[in-house]
Parts: sequence; C-alpha cells; structure tokens
Amino acid sequence: MASNTKLGLLADLRHSWLICSILCIGMLPMWVNGYCMYVLILLLPVVLFNYQRLDPPCCLLILFSIVYVMARLFNGAQYAPSGLIFDIFYPFISYQVAGLLVRRFAFKQSSIVLIALMIICLGLPAIVANVRDAASGELINMYRLVTSETGDVTRSATGFGMMLAPLIGCFGLILIRTSTQLDSKIKILLFAGSVLALFSTIHLLNRTGLVLGLVSVVLALALPPSSMKKMLYCVTICVVIVCALAFVLGNSTFIDDAIRLYEARDQGTGSAGSYGGRDAMWAGGLAQIFSIPQGTEQGIISIQKNYAHNMWIDAGIKGGLLCFIMLICFTIIYVVNLYRFFITPHFTRFERNFLLILGMIMLLQMGVEPVIDGVPQLFWIFVFIASVIIHLNRKRGSHLSIDTNL
Repeated sequence: MASNTKLGLLADLRHSWLICSILCIGMLPMWVNGYCMYVLILLLPVVLFNYQRLDPPCCLLILFSIVYVMARLFNGAQYAPSGLIFDIFYPFISYQVAGLLVRRFAFKQSSIVLIALMIICLGLPAIVANVRDAASGELINMYRLVTSETGDVTRSATGFGMMLAPLIGCFGLILIRTSTQLDSKIKILLFAGSVLALFSTIHLLNRTGLVLGLVSVVLALALPPSSMKKMLYCVTICVVIVCALAFVLGNSTFIDDAIRLYEARDQGTGSAGSYGGRDAMWAGGLAQIFSIPQGTEQGIISIQKNYAHNMWIDAGIKGGLLCFIMLICFTIIYVVNLYRFFITPHFTRFERNFLLILGMIMLLQMGVEPVIDGVPQLFWIFVFIASVIIHLNRKRGSHLSIDTNL
C-alpha cells in the first residue's frame, strides 16, 4: 500500500511537474531581487486553456481583486505594471490552479505534499538569510534588519515574520501521530523547518513568531487523541531542544540576551498587552472603513499610521468597505470548508490536523500584519490552500454521491 501511494504521488507530481515547479518558485521571496514571483503569470494560460467553471468563491476573489485595484487607482495609488498584474490576476490564478491540480491528482496526498513544499519555499529565503546573518554577526540582531545572501534585498523583522509564519505553525506537528510513511516524512521535514524558523524569529526578536509557535503546540496538544503521553512527549522535545542549544552555543549568552531584549521590547505602546500597539490601529482602521467607505491611500488618518496590521482591515482601508466585506466572506467560506475537511474520515488524522493547525496559524498571522502589501505570497498561499480544501471537499462529495448511486 505504501509503495502504491509513493508511486501514485510521484506520478501525480511528474505529470504536473511544470505547474508545481512554477508554484514553488513563485513562492520564493527576496531571491533574484524578488523577481521569482513573476513566474506565476505563466500559469494564467494554463488556467484559461484548461477551462473550469467559476464557482462562487472564485467569483468573490475576482470581484475583490477588481474593486481593490480600481479603488486604489481612483484614490491615487501609484501602481507599477507588475503590481497591477499581481493584485488583479494572482489571487485568481492561485485559486484556479489549486482546483485544477486537485482534479488532476489521482492521490489526495499529492495536494498535501505540494502545500508543504510551497510553505517551505516561502520560508526558505528567510531562514537562509537569518542563519547567515547569525553566523557572520551576533546571534541576536538588535536592529531587526537582514539583507539577503545576494545582498540585493533587505527585509525587516515584520516581513521575515510573515514569510516564516506557516513553517512556525508546523512546530506542533511533532506531537501529531502519523499512520503512513509519507505522513511521517512530511512531519519530520516540516518540524525541522519549523525549528530553523523559530531560531530565525528569535534572532530578530519577533514576538509574533513565538506566539504562533506556542499556539501550534497548544493546538496539537488539544487535538484528539489527547493523552498524558503526548504532554510528556512535548516536555521531552522542549528539554532536548534547550539542551541542544546549550551544547551548540557553549558559553554564548544567546538565551540571556534574548530574554533581556524581549523584555526591553515589551514597553510602552509596543507592549504585548496592546498587541504591539495594534489595538489602537485596529480600532482606528475599522472606524475609518465605515467613515470612508470608498477607501483611501493615506492609511489611518486619525492616528497617522500607514497600516492597521490586519489583512482584512488593511484591505478595507485601501480598497473600501466592499473589499473588507468580500474578503471577510471569502475567509468565512474557507473556515467552513476547513471544518468540513477536518471532520471527514476520508483523510488521515495527520493530514486533517496539519491543514487545521496551518490554517489557524495563517489566520492569526494575517490578523496582525498587512499581508497583501507586505508579503503577497502569503496571501496567495492562503488562497491556494483555501481552494485545495474547497475542491477536496467537493471531490470527496462527488465520490460519495457516486458510491451512493451504485
């Protein structure tokens, strides 16, 4: 059975290797001066020539993209041609390509593997840049700015945090039991990536990343089956990681410095109690969406902030009230389908838990950062994963109806 799954997976990926390669390359931020994302436009002909009906979520995305761009242009946004292409076509491409692959793949695990590869590609440039920065300088970067290894792109901790968030969310997967060799390999690969992602987020004193890692562990502990064994396993893993860090770092003051500098950050309006000052930005942004329903490029006028640090609110500030409502509706559709996916026994427990934890972590990250402007690849992956789950549910439903008829 395992060999059949492996052969089926390889056959699926080989049959669609070009599409999968383009998706993975397009998810690489920073490298080649950020031009990797341009390759995703090559998937537009694939989507158009392999016609598939536009379902309600896709129509909602198309309408959102058009209204968002038109509102920003009307409000004086200075769009580069590439920016227009990204905002108008890429959400549509991400959704439709995901649906095309789900229908084309013979094995449902192929979609799970592709999602894992895409989130690894999203976080890989951040991990490489931060590990390189730590190796060549201080283990803690107090300036919270890192240049890529090619020296052509500099990112802030906020940008790196968005790139690393999906991988950090996989930290808790080590506590999830697997039933197949494929699931075990995916778990080990993602856990290794999550450890490096957590190191990177500590290197930049990013508090959000630590919270996401903790939430991932809590979710993994809460998901059935719950047991004392799982709790002891979690404690053992944490002790092993701490001991390994102490051994590798030797006499380094890495841990002491990290604690001291995190405490220094947790002061004043930027404290954790005010969500890094985001509470005022959220309140100001929500109030502005309803007072200026057509949107504005001036940011939050009342508190003179460019962003509310919330994907939905920021979309409403820039694109207007209609964009805010449409993006909320698409998110609700995603959450409903994620729940349906989680409760069905058609998928393995690990697959269901993986996409549930990943989905919750991504929603949390998008709730505290301006994703569409900051790291648009994270938004496109969100749309891609939503489409995969929607189409997997739909595919399973069609199989059940066929079986019933037989």
